[in-house]
Amino acid sequence: MELTLAQPFNAKKDYSGWYSSQKLDGYRCTSDGQGGLISRNGIKFPDSPLARVLPYGICLDGELLLEDSIFESHAALRRKTVDKCWNSVIFNVFDIVTTDATIYEHRYNHLKSIILALDHPQVRLVEQVKVKNNSEAQEWAKAVIAQGGEGLMLRNPLMLYESKRTSNLVKIKAMMDTEAILQGYEAGKGKYVGKIGSYIMQMPTGKKFKLSGMSDELREYSNAPEVGTVITYNYNELTTHGLPRFPRFSRIYSP
Repeated sequence: MELTLAQPFNAKKDYSGWYSSQKLDGYRCTSDGQGGLISRNGIKFPDSPLARVLPYGICLDGELLLEDSIFESHAALRRKTVDKCWNSVIFNVFDIVTTDATIYEHRYNHLKSIILALDHPQVRLVEQVKVKNNSEAQEWAKAVIAQGGEGLMLRNPLMLYESKRTSNLVKIKAMMDTEAILQGYEAGKGKYVGKIGSYIMQMPTGKKFKLSGMSDELREYSNAPEVGTVITYNYNELTTHGLPRFPRFSRIYSP
């Protein structure tokens, strides 16, 4: 079953009374209700001590988070020799996967009782708090980001479990911007055949990365900025390898 995925925050929409929680930088997965854990891409994790303590007959939706919170290290969870690694993993649960017509508010109340009864240090409830309005949501997101967090998630209390990207689940994330130098172009595929798929950029550190998010016009070779042009781009943060995470074209740099 596909998972519920979030859309970006839309300031024109009213989120009053929606549930909010801190956005986690973990490894999205669900329990299968049979003693196993499955990644967002449908890959079953090797047998783990954590999966064995989860309740049977109920599919929990959440994120695995190592105590050091380093995103790249979560790849270790998919390897077979994971006993030591799993000892420091926390399953942060925020929903119950279901196909029935139970609204989120009711699922969340049920979830609280499940986690309370389970009483296991490696399984934690992601607490949800209702926001009064959009301004409060944005202020809370700023506070989370200022403390080093990723941002805020907002959930419609009346939402059903939707196995798709939905406007009933939104995210407010930190965005940073900086500049890099255009080094070249990568040919597009699919709908971008014959056009530019991505710009090849070089950071001041010398590291290179692929940049997308530009308009269709700027994907035309005849309209694209010349190699050597300085471009401003947005990104969420730097990876442990010093590369921007989710870089998106912003504009041609103008000092």
